[in-house]
Amino acid sequence: MRKPLTSPDHLLPSFMIMGERKCGTSSLYRYLCTHPTILPPKEKEPRLFILPEWLIPLQVNKYIRLFPSAAHEDEVVSKWVKFKDDFRVTTTSFSKKRLKDVNYITGEASAPTFYQGKPETVKAYLPDLKLILMLRNPVDRAYSHFLMYQRFKKEKRWRYRFRSDDFLSVIEKEIQQTDNGKKTDIVGPGKYVAHLKRWVATFGKENIFIIRTEDMKNIALANQIMNDLCTFLSIPIHDFSAELKQQYNVAPKKNTIPEAAKDVLEKYYAPSVKELENYLRRDFNWF
Repeated sequence: MRKPLTSPDHLLPSFMIMGERKCGTSSLYRYLCTHPTILPPKEKEPRLFILPEWLIPLQVNKYIRLFPSAAHEDEVVSKWVKFKDDFRVTTTSFSKKRLKDVNYITGEASAPTFYQGKPETVKAYLPDLKLILMLRNPVDRAYSHFLMYQRFKKEKRWRYRFRSDDFLSVIEKEIQQTDNGKKTDIVGPGKYVAHLKRWVATFGKENIFIIRTEDMKNIALANQIMNDLCTFLSIPIHDFSAELKQQYNVAPKKNTIPEAAKDVLEKYYAPSVKELENYLRRDFNWF
């Protein structure tokens, strides 16, 4: 049975960076963790709410234990996945000193949740959760996601060993699958407005803070966005400008997206982007 999470022993998440993947969620998470009143969980991306529905109740207690204790502790340590110099993935950690008499909050960043999770399930367990969503040009996002899977293939990860190396053929196949109602890895996540409407129907627009990824490249604008985010989270304004100079988990630069594939994706995503802009009454200026 789904019911709101409670715990006398642990802080529960006040916010979730729910997506989208390859849109800068790792950097945003690290920026937020520098705020004086935010403590990180033991893992950035628990991914509880993308599990099969029957499995979630069995993992709830484990999920709660990932978050900082309600009682004071000197230091909080969070596991962190990053790229090594050869761009292979490695696991490290970062820590944050915890001070006495500070009213802390905590949150997590399970980026697949936006596309793969069910809003009503998240709401049932965390009814007061604030959601944060990063949206990037969907064409760039798709190519970045494809390159990530290519790296996984080179690392000989079993799930990715038979994936095609031809980006155009991959997206053409996935476009057909997406239009037929199938969830896809590369193309489907970029149809933002369809997914966003599901979350708004459950949480309301007022509980979803949306960031255009490209706006985070300008330090002054990014700092203002972070301050607006602080207001959204009901925490004090903070100067993030020094931290904003650093990017986290940035993939290696590679040759630009093939023009033929870019044209296909821009034409495919254009109606969805226009619908998104009308829905939010906001220009994204991607195409």
